[in-house]
Amino acid sequence: MKILILGYSSIVERKVLPALTKVEKITEIEIASLSKESIHGITKVYKDYDLALSDSDAELVYISLPNSFHFEYLEKSIKHNKNVIVDKPFLINFEEYTQIKNLLENSSSFIFESNVFTFHNGWKEFSKISLKNSNTGTLFANFSIPSLPAENFRNKQNMGGGAFNDMGPYASSIGLKFWNQTVKDVYINKTYEKNIIASFSIIAKYGGGKNLIGNFSFNKDYRNYVAFKTLDSFTYLTPAFSSPESVNMKILQINGDNSIITSIEKDDTFKNFIEESINIIEKNQLSKSREKLYTPINEFFTFKQLLK
Repeated sequence: MKILILGYSSIVERKVLPALTKVEKITEIEIASLSKESIHGITKVYKDYDLALSDSDAELVYISLPNSFHFEYLEKSIKHNKNVIVDKPFLINFEEYTQIKNLLENSSSFIFESNVFTFHNGWKEFSKISLKNSNTGTLFANFSIPSLPAENFRNKQNMGGGAFNDMGPYASSIGLKFWNQTVKDVYINKTYEKNIIASFSIIAKYGGGKNLIGNFSFNKDYRNYVAFKTLDSFTYLTPAFSSPESVNMKILQINGDNSIITSIEKDDTFKNFIEESINIIEKNQLSKSREKLYTPINEFFTFKQLLK
């Protein structure tokens, strides 16, 4: 399968391209970039996104552009009958989401959001250990990063920047992925710096004694973990989000006076996610009743509407 990448972003350079070289079903890679004329190992580099979409016969498009461009190029990709992966956040307002859903009704495209943290073996092991004895308890999530360069689009309001658009997909999907339940009630507190949301904290209730407490922020010391606390056990995973492929995850388990630390072997979340996306396309492309949209976007907008 040939893939066309729109945008030569940092995440494309650091994570997507290395992952694609490990995906056996990817046979050719093209990139559309406004900043690069040639890229080592890439079959073709386009200088224009629209030209790339109309000229390329790639079956799969990966959109890695500033958030404010996601809707425009997702819509154009669907109209060119492409399957599409979009960097998180999938979209940044509900009206765009409604238009995409309507467009997909008469389309053959499959659409995926690149929110990949649950594709790591460490997350799967953490969930299995945590929920082994009880699914009732509190899930804690903490993800903060140091200041980004001033020119980074995540610092710019007009490009869809801010901590919620960047980290909200984690906050809104973690409870859904952990308990396989949608949220019942949410409280969100936020802080602003230079006209963008710089940090936010959440308390979310999933019913039956299942609760999530989360803190997410820019411009803070690096922290990256999830933990689950029940009446008689505690499980802790780090790093939980955007885990580097070169780092082993660690899981701490505490039951009474006993504690165990388990090291999880390195894993490539982007490779796993892309392989699963391709498998879904190949398995379901002839099905008349197939799901077309693979993203927990409803949860994202349930949380986001409380920011207003």
